[in-house]
Amino acid sequence: FFELEAMASTVGLLETAGRKHLAFAVVNDVTPGRGEAKEYEEATNGLKKFGLRICTEYLCHRKPILQAIAAGKGITEVTTKDAKAAGDDVRKLWKELHLLQPAGNVISLSEKTR
Repeated sequence: FFELEAMASTVGLLETAGRKHLAFAVVNDVTPGRGEAKEYEEATNGLKKFGLRICTEYLCHRKPILQAIAAGKGITEVTTKDAKAAGDDVRKLWKELHLLQPAGNVISLSEKTR
């Protein structure tokens, strides 16, 4: 939960930019296995104070993700046996983000230059 201090700064920047309503929090680095639901719940409890929408899908700490990053690949490009669960995590999160992302998140050029 050491990332919560950095989250406070990020949320402050979102508020200053008037974009907090467009942001999502994603829980990352959850330990896979029997305790993962509890770990996710603990993380979301810590995030709730920031008033962001929190994705119900999360990313687990999985070795294939680290291997993919080290090889300069995406997780869907890794073909090890363990990579399926990691790829499933990413696909589920991407699907949720795609469904939740409002069309209003696009910033027009004239708005960027103000």
